[in-house]
Amino acid sequence: LVGNLTIHCNSSCCASNLSFVSETTISNSTGGDYYWPADASADNGTFICGEPLVINKTVKDPSTGNWVDGPLTLGPGWKGKDLIFKITVTAPCENLSNVVVNDTMDPSLKYKNASVAPNSSTDQTVNWTIGQLTAGSSWTVTFNATIVKYGTDDNTAKTSGTVDKIGGVGVDAIDSVTITTNPPALIDVEKTVWSKPKGASDYNSGTWV
Repeated sequence: LVGNLTIHCNSSCCASNLSFVSETTISNSTGGDYYWPADASADNGTFICGEPLVINKTVKDPSTGNWVDGPLTLGPGWKGKDLIFKITVTAPCENLSNVVVNDTMDPSLKYKNASVAPNSSTDQTVNWTIGQLTAGSSWTVTFNATIVKYGTDDNTAKTSGTVDKIGGVGVDAIDSVTITTNPPALIDVEKTVWSKPKGASDYNSGTWV
């Protein structure tokens, strides 16, 4: 017997188990209402609506002091200076476990330090293990990175975790900001004119002004 089962969520974010007899398998045919499509090989009997794990990545605009999503464009004088980034991870509706955050920077940025000590880091990567996040709670970290090269940098933060209510089904989220540091002009142009002193009979004693 083949039939359709329609599941409606009564909130913007939720997770639940579905109880079927052992002979039943389920699949997602529309994808419209499901954040995590049901997979008979791994997730048969569970569904998730909305986004139970959310990440927000921003950078502080040095000209305004505001946290912005980017893109952020800076002048050549910013090479060698630090930018401040912020990552906020939120569990909107479900208790989560095994939550981790991984931030990756392109070579034009170099990690310096953070408000929460990372579990591991390199010049271009930073990793934090959060562990558990209860429903409705958030975790935030700020960190400094030094601009070491001119160019455009994509700074990407990823998070992943498992949903406690439905047996540890995995969820993840990603966000990024783009930073461009413009190089100095390759050619400097200076225009001058030869000026003859007042009263001089010719231009031999003039100067460039």
